[in-house]
Amino acid sequence: MEKNDFNPDLLNDLVAKQVVIFIGSGLSSGTAVSLPGWEKFLLDASEKLPPIEKAISKKLICEGDFLLSCDVIKNHLKDEWQDLISAEFGKVPQSSELHEEIKKLNQRIIVTTNFDKIIEKFWNDGTYNGGSNFRPMTQIDGKSFRFLRGEDGVIIKLHGCIDKADDIIFSKTEYIRKAYSSDYYRKLVESLLLNYTILFVGFSMTDPAISQLMELYTNQFSNVRPHWIIHPTEDPVELAEFRNKHRKLKSITYEGSRDHYNLLPLLKSLTQQYEIRRRLYISDYIAKNT
Repeated sequence: MEKNDFNPDLLNDLVAKQVVIFIGSGLSSGTAVSLPGWEKFLLDASEKLPPIEKAISKKLICEGDFLLSCDVIKNHLKDEWQDLISAEFGKVPQSSELHEEIKKLNQRIIVTTNFDKIIEKFWNDGTYNGGSNFRPMTQIDGKSFRFLRGEDGVIIKLHGCIDKADDIIFSKTEYIRKAYSSDYYRKLVESLLLNYTILFVGFSMTDPAISQLMELYTNQFSNVRPHWIIHPTEDPVELAEFRNKHRKLKSITYEGSRDHYNLLPLLKSLTQQYEIRRRLYISDYIAKNT
């Protein structure tokens, strides 16, 4: 898809507030006071290990197995691991223009795998719909589903929050225990996939739990409308085709790489087209009811 050509169904869903904005770590690492990405954080943490463990951890990182690398580092550093996470991700940098453009889309459900506090700080600087603030949801349990039939804004932090470093999902062991083995986690993601259009921004789709749930969803509901992911054109065409076929995930691309330099113009174009569509909807509604 060309960067200024947005799908009409996506624009209509934005106007109807039926889009879930799924924000990945790409936006946190693109802020004025950048938080480290997974790879950089793990490489830096690996330097604290003895030679053998450091070599194992770095090999896993090079192979893209960040979760198992986390386990290696965490098992050796023990209590220092929690201190390291808090020191690195406990910062609350200023939001970027990327966050500002996404907020202009005025959707009530934000989902993130990030455990920093950038999103809730910025989204609650002001109010949603002139009324309520966005409520952060940091634990997925039986009480988590009321938002589906509500009107208030919510920020769903699937991997926990830095405020409770012990509960963060960051290693393979934690993924197995808190994501793969959790019925609540699975049902929450499935509910969003079935009832909303999801727009992924700054998210690479390397999260194993999310990817697997999307593939199961696509296999079960092959005729449903697609979800959308914004990504740079450097991603291989074959990967985009795989996402479309196996995850019902359509691409919105921008020129360049993962430094997100060209993501901002695309988001500005999206917010502009959303605003045009919203005003047309209001005009049509008034015309039909007067």
